[in-house]
Amino acid sequence: MLNCMVLENLYGFHGEITAALTNAYVSAAKPEVIKLLTSSDLFGNPNHFQQGMSAGYAEMMDGKDGFNNGIMAGAGGMIKGGTGMAQHAVGGGAGSISRMTKALNKPLTYLTFDTEYIHKKEIRDLKEKPKDLF
Repeated sequence: MLNCMVLENLYGFHGEITAALTNAYVSAAKPEVIKLLTSSDLFGNPNHFQQGMSAGYAEMMDGKDGFNNGIMAGAGGMIKGGTGMAQHAVGGGAGSISRMTKALNKPLTYLTFDTEYIHKKEIRDLKEKPKDLF
């Protein structure tokens, strides 16, 4: 279904019509802005962090199924699941911090006003290929 606003036989004062249109566009823009902010590296990409935590939680919950085969199997499954949860939590937190520092690196470099350093860094960045492209 197409998300749109249909106005038939429009009647009202200019201010009322403008307010209705403004409210419609603002309410449609809010979710998009939230999506943009939660996937931004400037904030450590909270969306990516949450996905990692969800994967860790799923691993931990998969471990509880071992209790169907006995207490020892269940305990082993919970330990394995808990380890996976901890790995995802630490990895997600470290990944978020890494993304934030990478996002702030370039603007902070320009604040040094050291043109020689900035030029060398730009050349180095052009020569280095992205590690995670493919």
